[in-house]
Order: sequence, then C-alpha cells, then structure tokens
Amino acid sequence: MNFFRLCCVTALIGFVALGLLRRHAGHGPDAITLSVAHLRGTGHTVGAPAKMLWGVPSLAISVDGCSAPVKMVPFDFDEIVSPGIMQAAQVADHDTYRIDYAGEAFDKFDRSALYRLRLRNDLAQLIHTYDLNEPPVILSFWPAGCTPRAIF
Repeated sequence: MNFFRLCCVTALIGFVALGLLRRHAGHGPDAITLSVAHLRGTGHTVGAPAKMLWGVPSLAISVDGCSAPVKMVPFDFDEIVSPGIMQAAQVADHDTYRIDYAGEAFDKFDRSALYRLRLRNDLAQLIHTYDLNEPPVILSFWPAGCTPRAIF
C-alpha cells in the first residue's frame, strides 16, 4: 500500500513539474491557425471560427461522405481534462464525438489514457528536442450518418 502511495505522489510531482516547465517555456503557435493551415493543405474546406463550449473557438470542416460539416474544437490538454468540458461535450446535441491527441484517437473520453500519452510524449520531447510544445487535443463532433475518422 505504501508503494502505491509513493508511486501516486511521484506521478503527481512529475505532472506538476512538467506543467511548471511548460509555462516557462512559452507558448507555441495558435492551435486554430495551425489546424486551419493543415486542413486547407489537405484539401478540406474550413468555415470561419465560431464559439462553442465556453467560448472556445471551433471550426466547421467539410469531410467527404458527410452531408453536414464536422465541428472541430482544439483544446489545451489541461482544459480538456478539467471537470466540466467532457461532461458538456457528452450532453451536447451531437451524435458522435471523437478525441484526437498526438496521433492517437479515442472514441470515448479516457482520462488515464490521455495522461499516459501525454507523459510519454513529454518525456520523448524532452529527450529528443528539449522542448515541451504540446499538441492540442482535438474534440470533433460528427453529424449523424458520418463515420468518425482521422482528419489529421
């Protein structure tokens, strides 16, 4: 039991330390700007940003085979795992949502899997680039009749 507590405290200290390093490292480019550039470069039509879920900007993206645009909301990692965001997304008036983060996709909200992926990516970035630029967590809402798939 004491070993488990020690592991939990160590993990908590690690997350706090990485968070402090990330704040001092400065912010990278805007997630919306990067997302729009990437999507337009891959042939998607991107609508003007609109406000969604607590005023966070969202994009409407054309996807082949979907009659309506897919709404995409990029979040900072700390925002998406905070209480309230995913609860609001789950009760929003959309049929299907998908979470994309650092090349991985989730069809349901799995906080522990997101934290494991974040820790693995942060350690890899520190080892290889000495940088902590965090990719955004993309929450996409898919209209009825569309199969969620990778856009990025």
